[in-house]
Amino acid sequence: TLEPCCHHGRTPPCTEAILAAGISRVFYACSDPDPRVAGGGHKTLAAGGCEVFRGPMTQAARDLNQAYFKHKTTGLPHLTLKMAATLDGKAATSAGQSQWITGPQARRQVHLMRSRTQILMVGVGTVLADDPGLTARLEGDWHRCDALIVDSSARTPPQARALQRDDGTACFIACTQSADPGRVAALQQAGAQIITVPEQGGRLDLSELMHMLGSRDVMSVLCEGGPTLAAGLLAETLVDEAVFFIAPKLLGDGISAVADFGLRDLGSALSLSAVETRRFGPDMMVRGRICSPD
Repeated sequence: TLEPCCHHGRTPPCTEAILAAGISRVFYACSDPDPRVAGGGHKTLAAGGCEVFRGPMTQAARDLNQAYFKHKTTGLPHLTLKMAATLDGKAATSAGQSQWITGPQARRQVHLMRSRTQILMVGVGTVLADDPGLTARLEGDWHRCDALIVDSSARTPPQARALQRDDGTACFIACTQSADPGRVAALQQAGAQIITVPEQGGRLDLSELMHMLGSRDVMSVLCEGGPTLAAGLLAETLVDEAVFFIAPKLLGDGISAVADFGLRDLGSALSLSAVETRRFGPDMMVRGRICSPD
């Protein structure tokens, strides 16, 4: 799917292995944006006597590797916002009950999404309300994602389930310098890895957090809310893709899936492109890329 590499990294160059194997024709779907490659793999193979072809299925390969392309071209991770909501847009009852909005088929798909990401991110409100484990719970040898809790004031309880990890993954907690040092120390003692993020307007700077993750070679983040964190990410135009699971239920006076993020007219509404819909039991998944109004 990607142009063969021509540089030494964690492994030797793919181009060397291809030429050494005597392969005479190479087809790849799209060029590698990594500046260490960027057409160099194609040239190296051609110089070694291979017939080299770029394409077909270039766009499909870019879609498959979208997190890699985002990170290599911007230094930022690809951020997917996943939410579960009722038909009337509620993520929980007015009393805060949210388990479970969707059925088991949809929830299994969410765990599959978790297994395909590097970081699973939630806000501290979700931790305090639901005490989630923040793991990919699938049978078999699946990838296990790390967890990230956005928690400006270090309010996460040291006994939180997200910190009780026995699968070799990490739980990061992003807080600001104004967080209570005692609470931060207690979280570190409980196994959390603390990321100290600057403040912007009295809140944790989400844009800076994404840059910090990118600098740590994090290419993909799956955010599962809640409403306040989702709104903050949308307001900062940090979301690349939205995945909403809509349950055929009505709650009325419940908690909205996404909190207010400053839009006051329909002309400013965010829309989705490349929209995909799919049924999971009684629930409907709507997935697409976030587009700005212009």
